[in-house]
Order: sequence, then C-alpha cells, then structure tokens
Amino acid sequence: MEFSEVFREERYYCNHLFRLLCHEKETGGPRSGLGAVLSELGFSDNVTSADVNAAQIYTEVAVFRDIFVAEKDKDHFADDLFQLFLPMICSQHNWNVKEPIPPSAVRQKVGSVHPRKYAEELRKIHASESDVRLYNEFSALFNAKPDFLIIFRDKMFWVEAKFWASFSSSQIRRTRNIADLCRSALFEEYFRMREPIIVLLGLKKKHSKTRLTEGARFLSWEQCQKISEDLLPGGSANFTARSISRMMDFNRSHLPGA
Repeated sequence: MEFSEVFREERYYCNHLFRLLCHEKETGGPRSGLGAVLSELGFSDNVTSADVNAAQIYTEVAVFRDIFVAEKDKDHFADDLFQLFLPMICSQHNWNVKEPIPPSAVRQKVGSVHPRKYAEELRKIHASESDVRLYNEFSALFNAKPDFLIIFRDKMFWVEAKFWASFSSSQIRRTRNIADLCRSALFEEYFRMREPIIVLLGLKKKHSKTRLTEGARFLSWEQCQKISEDLLPGGSANFTARSISRMMDFNRSHLPGA
C-alpha cells in the first residue's frame, strides 16, 4: 500500500487540481488543463491560447488580508470596505443597525490590531452586542480563504472545494460576499470590476442536493479526474488521476447506503 492511499489532507487534492489547471497553460489553449475545466463550466466559446496564457490562478486566496497589507492608508481602506459590506450583511441577516462603529474608530480603541481580530478585541472592551455581531462577519472576511481564484478574460471564478465535508450555506454566502465586494470600484485596481462566478467543486453524488446560489456553477471531481486522464502524461496511471480516483473511492465507500 502507498501512503497516498491513506493520506487525507485537503490541500493535497488542491495541489493536484493546481497541477491540472496549470497543465500546458502557456501553450495548450483549449486543450490545456485550464481550458478543459473552463469548457466543463460552460465557458469554451472562442477560447484562444492567448486567453488561457493570460489567465491568472491563485490558491487559498485571503484577498482582503493581502490588500490590507499593501494599502498605505489602512484606516481609509478598512472604512471603505466596511461601508460596502455593511448594507450587504445587514440585508442578509435582517439586522437594523444604527451608527455602527467604523474600523478606524475600532483601531483607536484597541490599537494596531489586524482586522481579523476586531471582533475578539471588541468583546474584551465590552462593546455593544450589535458592533460585536457586525465585526464577527467583517473579521471573517479577512480570515476566509477561497480555495482558488481564476481570473479569465472578464470573469473571476471563485472556487470552493470540498472533499469530506458538505458545503455550508454560510460558507457559500461568505464566498459570494467576497466575490461581490471584489467586483466593486474599491478593488478596480486589482480586479477591473470583472464578473464574479462561484464554483463549487465536489463529488457529484455527495453534493447533488447542494443549493447553488445565483450565478454559481458546480464542478465535479469526476470531471477533473477524467480531464487528468485525458490530458496528463500516463493517462489513468498518472499520479494526479490516481490520487483523485482514490479520494472519490473513499468518499463513495462512506456515503449513506454504500
């Protein structure tokens, strides 16, 4: 038995997906790994080698954390992000919030603490329940790490991958919030206001009842394994194809009724 047959770390399978997405990215065009995945998602029309070559692929994307570090005026950036996020999160939770404390004022109260810890720090100083509740969500934006971000032409594909667990509505909503915020003018420098598309990657049977939010797409590990067999050297014997296959076999054996 090989260790790969029992190794279950989720990043391991994301690494294999990254390998597949990068396969012949510079030269393969529609027949590259990325080109084949885009085709499965329904975006194969008029895809050129130049399109695929110019695409950007990022893993574990802590987008607001990294941009916050790059911003010179961190208070101004955090306040602008908060003002965009506030009506979004209040609408989703039916919260009626009046005069919430802005991030710049939080920093004045708790010091130079990273935004991902604002909720924790506000609890320590016994801030209002409303502010703590808001900053639970705001801080989570800086902790969240969608598994992949693919920037392709005028679109951003935000990919959440699942292996053993099921997709949760809260995670899908948070990923949608991140994607929608990144489309705003505040992030035009980085993302050019591209259309965001949420992609849920999972085992077809296990996640067949997952509710797709508006504009979301589903990509199955079965499709990814087939692509790896078709494109990667060695066919079904290549390491990526075998690893994904083992993961799927393990999942199937633990499904109810298996």
